[in-house]
Amino acid sequence: MKIAQDRRNEQGAWLFIVSLAVFFFSCVLLYAIYVAIRIAPPGGLSQPFVLPINFITTTVILIAISICLHLSVGAIQREKRVDVWRYVIIASILNVVFFGLQSTGMLTMI
Repeated sequence: MKIAQDRRNEQGAWLFIVSLAVFFFSCVLLYAIYVAIRIAPPGGLSQPFVLPINFITTTVILIAISICLHLSVGAIQREKRVDVWRYVIIASILNVVFFGLQSTGMLTMI
């Protein structure tokens, strides 16, 4: 019975990740189309669409947040409270940095 529950949890997590990826890529595609239509002058020449460098940095930060949260789960299983707090605090700080960089990147695009 325990194995079936673990399998359902794993399938649910993968379904969630895939749906987030589809949503993200569709939003980026729709924004690119919007920008291409908006900045195209009547003559037909348009400016190139460039993503801000902040988005690459925020991707790395998201990976670091995921690693910190994964390490905190491992620390919970080993019953290391100090390590749990350390990883959660680091992840929280990285979240604030992520939102700041993401906001400036979005303002640059707008």
